[in-house]
Amino acid sequence: MRLAFPCSRHAGAILVLAAAVLGLAACADSDDTAYQGFIGRWVGKPASQVVADWGPPDYKTAERGMDVLQYNYSEAISWGERPKRLTCSTNFLVDSAGIVRSAETEGNACFTKTSGPAARGR
Repeated sequence: MRLAFPCSRHAGAILVLAAAVLGLAACADSDDTAYQGFIGRWVGKPASQVVADWGPPDYKTAERGMDVLQYNYSEAISWGERPKRLTCSTNFLVDSAGIVRSAETEGNACFTKTSGPAARGR
């Protein structure tokens, strides 16, 4: 006699789904780390180099006594029945001498293929 649990036929699908979610989480962490390293290339360089490589910023503001060059990425995608918005905001903080002192990022799609010079056709 074989015992069967009502949800046992879905167990394989659940395991595959769980593995995919964990895999995406691992990719997000590695993409985020890679992107942080990527934007860190401009720290210590003149802001003019950022503009030469990235193009004109989407916004230029002042924050914490520094200029902020902000580059934004946004795209709507279909995710099953729910649309999802992919975003990335990359900020370069520039001191009064025109040198990039830090680079910060925020969003759920911050990787070189969506943000940065290559994504901007540079």
